[in-house]
Amino acid sequence: MNRKIAFALLLASAGAYADDITMEPPFTPTLTREQVLREFQQSRDEVAAFTGEDSGSMYLALHPAHPAATQTAGDNADMAAAPGADQ
Repeated sequence: MNRKIAFALLLASAGAYADDITMEPPFTPTLTREQVLREFQQSRDEVAAFTGEDSGSMYLALHPAHPAATQTAGDNADMAAAPGADQ
């Protein structure tokens, strides 16, 4: 009985997917193959560190983050230059 119900549901839903076709525009790359390969090879050590056993914690400890990428609550350098910070 359950097989018959499952089969009936399968047949009933088969046509529902035929109308959902959306055509995506063709992909136009902005970089050449050589540029992509060079970028990958330059970041290979970083990728290996982040996918290693410690999930990159040692790499992050040895290499400081990019200054514009993160700001912690202890960073008051930007706060001093902000208007109204002297209050």
